[in-house]
Amino acid sequence: MTAPQTQTGFEITLNGKPLHTRANALQALLIEQGYALQGAFACAVNNSFVPRPQWPTQTLQAHDRVDVITPIAGG
Repeated sequence: MTAPQTQTGFEITLNGKPLHTRANALQALLIEQGYALQGAFACAVNNSFVPRPQWPTQTLQAHDRVDVITPIAGG
């Protein structure tokens, strides 16, 4: 059963933490959460890698799991 989406937003999981969002696309979510879009990171929705050119059109739904993966420098 899928939870209804409303104009007030819906619940997803971002990097393992529950989040209430009104962003209906991945890129909108990243902007909403303060990510610099030119930064070096990758994204996955429900364990599927989303290529950067698809961020604006990758829609989000209630209960999606979004992971933002950033590189770690050092050794």
